[in-house]
Amino acid sequence: MCVKCLVSVALILTTASQTWSSQAESEEIASIEMSASYTGASSFDNNGKDLGGEVEIFSASAAISVMDFNITYKNDSYSWDKLKAVPFGNKKDEPWENLHSISMGYNRSGMLNQRWGYFAGANISSEFEKEISDSYSGVGYAGFTYDMPERNLVFRFGGGASYNEIETTGLPVIGIDWNSRAPVGLSASIGMPETKIAYRFDPQNALVLSLTGEGGVFRLADDSTVESKGYFESESLGGMVTYIFQPVKHCQITVGATYYLDRQYNIYDENGENKKEYDLDNAAGGFVSASFLF
Repeated sequence: MCVKCLVSVALILTTASQTWSSQAESEEIASIEMSASYTGASSFDNNGKDLGGEVEIFSASAAISVMDFNITYKNDSYSWDKLKAVPFGNKKDEPWENLHSISMGYNRSGMLNQRWGYFAGANISSEFEKEISDSYSGVGYAGFTYDMPERNLVFRFGGGASYNEIETTGLPVIGIDWNSRAPVGLSASIGMPETKIAYRFDPQNALVLSLTGEGGVFRLADDSTVESKGYFESESLGGMVTYIFQPVKHCQITVGATYYLDRQYNIYDENGENKKEYDLDNAAGGFVSASFLF
């Protein structure tokens, strides 16, 4: 099951949950979020043997949400070292410098009665190096929730699907949320596609431990030295620790650290075929974001 689909649906569900919760508790109907992240340098390897070539990533993004709609732009800036040991490209020029992502989404959730609720949404995006053509992807999901307030439990079940130029994938959306509405104390969300444990010190401060993933399918440039008009897919899984706090009203700051495992770069031709796989060492990273509610 593709990491891209897992990550996309998890992000949409998180956004939907946060948006609905914020609107339910206050009058804010819009938000702006800016974030930056870093994934440390790691080497390519072949069957456990270090090849020497290295890559690190700096990312920046901006997102605007109004009611149930959102739009996001993200730029991933790659820095390469020891190009002769990088297992793809022409060994002289950097395989690529910047990868771009533009996405638009709609997310909706609410209650049908005292017990039953629903969630649904969709997201379309374009991920590319230079040319936007043939770079489109989409994610959709829908499902129901069942609330048991007497036990502080919420059950989620449904399904989602992801499309990109490489593959179309479906996945279940299933999980249990415990104590998620508590203003203080421990809470947890266990299931597919997101799992996390949080401790809220007070309504303005929380610490979160989660399993996370990073993934994407990017259309490479027409003049790419890696694969002309081809596709680059990144996949990784890892753990994340996040601290969330509100320094002032209507502003939320998030800082965190990540450690990525099972990293892999895949290269495809312009038809989405002839897959070539490249493994990378584990990598540590960090991120910071600021959100403003209106």
